[in-house]
Amino acid sequence: MIGQDEWRSALAALAGGRGDPALRHRAAVELAGRMVAMAGDDEGESLGFLLRPDPKLRATCWRVRQFRLGDIAPTSVTDHTDAALAVIRLARPDRDALVAGELLAVAADGSAWVALTRNESEVVVQAPAPDTLLGPGGRSDGYGPLLGRWRAALDLAPLG
Repeated sequence: MIGQDEWRSALAALAGGRGDPALRHRAAVELAGRMVAMAGDDEGESLGFLLRPDPKLRATCWRVRQFRLGDIAPTSVTDHTDAALAVIRLARPDRDALVAGELLAVAADGSAWVALTRNESEVVVQAPAPDTLLGPGGRSDGYGPLLGRWRAALDLAPLG
């Protein structure tokens, strides 16, 4: 199990962008592996608390989009109300042809965070960042306040 303080500390290290990129990537893979293990242990409630698009809002669903090699549009899109099922669906797709995927945590206001990605068998946690967040209403240009809340929650310096 990953506690809230450990989760925020790990996300802060990833979001801070400091240090060796290879070490940060390895840490993101290890953290994702722990989340997959939690999903296998049916810890959906704990995962739901961690996988939220906004540090102040709980997710209402977790959307898994999966892709075949060469596809731009998702081959498969499934929505889950249980975070553990969504993580398992991402990590262990039901078809071998699905070589990549992403898990979005989505809140009732439409804000979303592409929290996990998968390429072949490697699952990776992504830090909240401009390219992983969508603002309320799913707007790609409305992530500013959301990113600010994440940076404050992770005790990172404000941007700008």
